[in-house]
Amino acid sequence: MKCFKCGNEIDNDARFCLHCGAQVAQPTQPVQQPSQPAQAPVYPDNNQYIDPYAGAPMSQFNAEPAKKKSPWKAIAAITAALVLLGGAGVGVGYMLFHGDSDDSPSTVSKTAKADSEDEEETEKASRTRKHKSEDEEDETKSRRETTEAETEPETEAETNSVPSVNIDSSLRTGGDTFTVASWNADDVPALIAQWKGVSESKVTSGTVSGINFVNFGVGGGQASEKYDAWFNSGEDLDVYFCEADWAYKYINDDSKTVALSKLGLNDSDFANSWAYVDSIGTDVFGERKGASWQSCPGAFAYRTDLAEQYLGVHSPSEMQSLISTWDGFVAAGVDVASASGGSVALADSVGGMWQAYSCSNFFSTSSAKTFADYAKTLWDCGGVQQCGQWTPEWTAHGYDGETMGYFVTTWAFGGYFADASSNSYGNWGLCEGPEPFFWGGTWMVVNPNTDNAEEARDFIYTSCCSEDYMESYALSKPEFVNNSVAMYNIKDQTSNFDSFVINNFGGQAIYSTLYTTASGLGIYENTPDVVSERSAMLDAITEYYLRYGYSWDEALDYYYDAISW
Repeated sequence: MKCFKCGNEIDNDARFCLHCGAQVAQPTQPVQQPSQPAQAPVYPDNNQYIDPYAGAPMSQFNAEPAKKKSPWKAIAAITAALVLLGGAGVGVGYMLFHGDSDDSPSTVSKTAKADSEDEEETEKASRTRKHKSEDEEDETKSRRETTEAETEPETEAETNSVPSVNIDSSLRTGGDTFTVASWNADDVPALIAQWKGVSESKVTSGTVSGINFVNFGVGGGQASEKYDAWFNSGEDLDVYFCEADWAYKYINDDSKTVALSKLGLNDSDFANSWAYVDSIGTDVFGERKGASWQSCPGAFAYRTDLAEQYLGVHSPSEMQSLISTWDGFVAAGVDVASASGGSVALADSVGGMWQAYSCSNFFSTSSAKTFADYAKTLWDCGGVQQCGQWTPEWTAHGYDGETMGYFVTTWAFGGYFADASSNSYGNWGLCEGPEPFFWGGTWMVVNPNTDNAEEARDFIYTSCCSEDYMESYALSKPEFVNNSVAMYNIKDQTSNFDSFVINNFGGQAIYSTLYTTASGLGIYENTPDVVSERSAMLDAITEYYLRYGYSWDEALDYYYDAISW
């Protein structure tokens, strides 16, 4: 059959498209409706689109690949040296510090990332955005729209309290229509609605005076093509949204994006942004070109009942103490496999482990070898599932109780994790895991040919800078926003966030855990080269070093071949 999102051929029993990541079918067993909350929606929904950050592996291997002699064998050392020397191009970030849930937000503001003599200038990379199920989103929208309909302001001026600034003279103002474009309607209508003080339905129906929301209705990976066509057509465009994996294509092109400083948005406006989010919106010359309202920190979600049975832990804090390092994580995985007779794996996939590891370790063949040996220990004993991410087996193992834990981020709670946890709803806990990491996100950028520079500035300010606006959005959407002060104020709350997600974690204040993760992340770069190199390395490790038992040098041959293209 064909995928309903991208049109590519997929297996008849597939639940995820390996080409675009779309979720296309229900689990093989019926999803059980959790008893609490009484009206919690059933996840996943057949129409729920999932656009994974890491995506499927670069290639799908159905048979053992033939060994071959690589022309890169002789220059492997030279290539590895170039990889290390090109730190800005292939680096993946470093950890500034491990945060504590009680730390002051001032310790994670933008100013804290600049001048420490102990910081190393390395980078991190990852892609995607968070996802929500349509049932949850519709319910949330309905509640918000009902409230807004009763108290909707008479004029926009009553809700728009953005400080006045001088706009650069090179930018035009006073245009008739403010045009905002994105590949879907997951966030834009809600952001515009909060900015203008109207209902989301008015935004999506096109009845907000002076606002034109262009929804391409495609997957994130297809959005770049749509933008290119839009630019070539010369049609009106003021602000558009970019995903992490291809954002640099536009952020590093002065003909496609304008420095936010020209809109009067400066460092002080982003003082509460997390460094890892702010750095993706910065071009190669250090100009801030994009801003994001979300931060997508990651964590390790685990089955509390299985953890008690096989590891003897009774709380997220105990679990975190056990797996706070990669050595500890691997040891726990070996223990789980041994105690369960090989029937339960601690980790969901090598890809999930790689997402966490590569965010906090400088990318090199040496660091990759360290990771590969961690993964091999778990692979050989059954401590990590051997299926790929975004395959039907990946979430089925969680549903069947064969996987104890998943590496997750905020958008996963209503996506793949909701599927994997649906048969054990309410029996999950969340801890930071071996290292801080994040997974995906979306950035707002401004077309240099905008004729509404003032509106562009106001829209970005309310969405990505204002503590009050962002705290309100975090609670109403809900969302883990890119503002350390706003999230510090509400991180310990449970009643005001999504009850389905909170109850799945047994009422745990999961945003406090995510706050600790976000606080422990530093600067990184996410160039297209970094994305392809990391993907090629994961492929070489998983398919060659682990699945087919090739030597490390042989696995590197395939890695070098892959990146040479």
